[in-house]
Amino acid sequence: MPRKSPFLNRKTEELLDVIGHIYETAVDDSLWSEALEKICKLVDAPYGNLSVIDFAQSNLNFMQGIRYDPEYLRTYDEYFLSVSPYREAFFSVPEQVHIGFENLPESDYVQTEYYNDWALPQGLHDDLGYIFNRDGGRMVILNCTRGRNAQRFGSAEMDTFRILAPHIKRVVDLRQRFWALQNQQDASLAVLERLRFGVILVDDEERPLHANPAAEDILGAGDGLCVTRGHFSAGLHGETQALRKLIHQAVLTGRGEAGFAGGTLALTRRSNAVPLSVLVSPLRAERHNLAPGRGRACAVVLVSDQDKPLPSAGEMLRLLYGLTPAEARLAEELVSGRSLSEASERLRISKATARNQLKAVFLKTDTHRQSALVQLALSTPATWFEPS
Repeated sequence: MPRKSPFLNRKTEELLDVIGHIYETAVDDSLWSEALEKICKLVDAPYGNLSVIDFAQSNLNFMQGIRYDPEYLRTYDEYFLSVSPYREAFFSVPEQVHIGFENLPESDYVQTEYYNDWALPQGLHDDLGYIFNRDGGRMVILNCTRGRNAQRFGSAEMDTFRILAPHIKRVVDLRQRFWALQNQQDASLAVLERLRFGVILVDDEERPLHANPAAEDILGAGDGLCVTRGHFSAGLHGETQALRKLIHQAVLTGRGEAGFAGGTLALTRRSNAVPLSVLVSPLRAERHNLAPGRGRACAVVLVSDQDKPLPSAGEMLRLLYGLTPAEARLAEELVSGRSLSEASERLRISKATARNQLKAVFLKTDTHRQSALVQLALSTPATWFEPS
């Protein structure tokens, strides 16, 4: 246990301890319960909460509280938030520390449905609060509450809140930035996971950091590309050397130590299937990481298995361009590389019918040749993603 400073009184030490706990919540919301316990202890209040509330929409976006009955929290979110007598006051009062009865006379408050059906049954009466980060109807509120028979909050408790207020605001601002970054990261990862081609992020030690499901399938098959003792390997020794050289150059560039653009490779497969198409590219660290260090993504390996069946091109074109089912079936055959004669045979239609359907397909898709139709089908975003 750290030795107490002889220059600090007990109150100051308690304040510094609480401020330390407040900053710890910046990386973990669950720590707010402990921080709120300490804040409430400082102002001698049994109840406390930190809430993000949208009064305009009557939505409770976030709440951490201590000693509240979960059932009452549910009814607060479902109904009592919408009838809170503080709603109007919270829209107009300055962003500062306040005592509840400054904004609403106690005699009026105790007559409200909110008080008698929600606050009073829980023993809640006198509030000490701090409103901040107000944006329209949305705001953040730190609140400590005493019971009806307790001494009212006074200037001493307000002074304590004023000391804590800038630290709480700073931490909430940081946390909201973290949430925004996390949301961006989660969205980016969700896109990676749905891609039909393999995506492998490579760390600063030239090892795989993350592989999406398509890449995991390719690596797991071990046909043309795999990971051996943490490093990439191809089916042939020369291709392994070429691949590792490209990755090494890309990682150096991602670390800001070189200026290579990356490159492409075709990797031979033992199964005699079409070679894997590989593209290696650097990822600039300053644009893709919060801070330098081990485990950051410095390069990306994109790998495509040309033998992997594509989703139904005919169905995609039908949905995108309004093809009839018959026209979609013909388009499917043509995109698969078959001639019009072969397609008509497989579909058991006459060549004249096939020609008429093809004219309709060309008209609806604004194409004029089979090669253009194939290019159109393969360039639609629907071919990039696995079905959800």
